[in-house]
Amino acid sequence: MPPRCTVGSTFILRGHLWVIVAILPGPPERAVTVNITTKRQGSDLTVTLKSGDHDFIKHDTVVNYSDARTFAKTDLIDRIEKRLFEQRNPFDQEILGAIQEGLFASPFTPKNIKNSCTGVIGKLAATVTSTKPASTQIPNESN
Repeated sequence: MPPRCTVGSTFILRGHLWVIVAILPGPPERAVTVNITTKRQGSDLTVTLKSGDHDFIKHDTVVNYSDARTFAKTDLIDRIEKRLFEQRNPFDQEILGAIQEGLFASPFTPKNIKNSCTGVIGKLAATVTSTKPASTQIPNESN
């Protein structure tokens, strides 16, 4: 089966789960990714995930927006095919929607990533239900 490299697809890199939050048009097409990491003191709490939100997640975790990065889509597929990155199950749409919203809400997301995703994620988010799982937290804009 060929690697999945679509919005919501996930892979393991250096022990962390990464998720594709957007595909930027090309050429070359680029995958915007964020990683999921253990919740620690001082973590960005924009989006907190719990065991059960994804089969890889076993304890409280956060989305590490400060480390958001892009990969050329073809390079990402190549690395998965060569087993340099391990493909995992995709996130469901509700959790993915919260992660995408958090990309814009987090004060730690690099500005170039926010700018690149403006409009791209907005189009996708319109198709994602606004109901968030209880374990996923997005700060209220009035806070």
